[in-house]
Amino acid sequence: MVKKIEVRASKYRQKYGEHIGWLYEILSGLKEIRLLNSTIPVNRRFTKDTVDLTRIKGKIAVDELTAERLNTGVCLICMLIIYIVGSLKVEKGEMTLGEITAIIWYFNLLKTSLIILSQRMIGAKKMK
Repeated sequence: MVKKIEVRASKYRQKYGEHIGWLYEILSGLKEIRLLNSTIPVNRRFTKDTVDLTRIKGKIAVDELTAERLNTGVCLICMLIIYIVGSLKVEKGEMTLGEITAIIWYFNLLKTSLIILSQRMIGAKKMK
């Protein structure tokens, strides 16, 4: 997912740079545009560029949300496995309830760190 976000963010930056450059040229030559009666093509291009930028940004947001939900899903499955295996071991007497509580607590610390790391990696790829 990170690679996909990086590619889309790069595409967004490229398109945004082209759009801003074009917009600067248009604003600096506004009088000529009016004289040549080319406001309609300029408005069409501006609208098209704005829509394209919005679409790309929306795709990036969807990718980020998907990556976040995948991380949450994997953590949920791991937590369920810990609860199931832990409860079976406690029932058999192989572990105590305190040991299971400690394992769950350490897993939550690890999970939080991994989620923060994932979010920072995605943010770094967006800014690259």
